[in-house]
Amino acid sequence: MDVAARLTLAPSHSPVQTFIGWMLGAWRLFRSAPAGIFTLSLLPILLESALQAVPDAGIASSKLLTPLASAWVLAMLDSRARTGRFAPAQAGRLWLARLPQLLLVSLLLVGVFAFQLLVAAAIGDGAHALRLAVGDFSALGLSRSQLAIVLASGVVPGSLLMFVGPRVLLDGIG
Repeated sequence: MDVAARLTLAPSHSPVQTFIGWMLGAWRLFRSAPAGIFTLSLLPILLESALQAVPDAGIASSKLLTPLASAWVLAMLDSRARTGRFAPAQAGRLWLARLPQLLLVSLLLVGVFAFQLLVAAAIGDGAHALRLAVGDFSALGLSRSQLAIVLASGVVPGSLLMFVGPRVLLDGIG
């Protein structure tokens, strides 16, 4: 058996050691370019905020476009981790190569929002869901606890999709 096969079959570190290794690696990556990484991490947040300010279609469009922006940021961070430099053109090429799959992931994430709208309709009625979808929070008419239930309802389906985008982008899975 060759060395690569033995290394693959050899027992790996414990999950705790692996987690600590990942966290230390992430800290080293952040320390290498804190301003750049901080700025990159803000881009999807700022995009989502700007899109949600658009009347009527802003909330729904932010659910579709923010994951795409996040994927580009992830491609930039991956480039920094692998090559030691941010490479916008390289990140853009990777992003474009995976765009059809990333669009599908974005649509799945819009499905999480649709699920939350269904929960809002079940708690209230269709008008509540519509007001939530267009961002008319002043006329929403749900109590704080009801709105918390609606927002929390996206945790489980959203968690199921948490690692799909990175796997699609970085590993090329379909």
